[in-house]
Amino acid sequence: MGTNYFAIRDATEGRDDAVQHHIGKSAGGWPFMFRAHEEMGVHDWPTWQRYLSRPGIRIKNKYGDQLTVNGLMHRVTGARENWRATYVSDALDGDLAMTLDGDLTSGREFR
Repeated sequence: MGTNYFAIRDATEGRDDAVQHHIGKSAGGWPFMFRAHEEMGVHDWPTWQRYLSRPGIRIKNKYGDQLTVNGLMHRVTGARENWRATYVSDALDGDLAMTLDGDLTSGREFR
């Protein structure tokens, strides 16, 4: 069981469509798993951090709790220190990749 996180871009004047993008998932014993959205230029923590720092972007988890970029960073970096490498190596097939920072990323939908 884990917690999913989402980037919410609120509707703005002249645009009434709020947009939600899956950032990734935190689960016990695993590094944070990022959802890559190459069309947005995001796929790992540094690229997501830049995107999430833009005005008009909010971060929420699946329970509706709002987080700051620093709050999400705590979950991302904390997971790097506590993951179990055997679980990750078993899961790394053709769909998952690991960044140099030790984060997992996938271009496919997951939750």
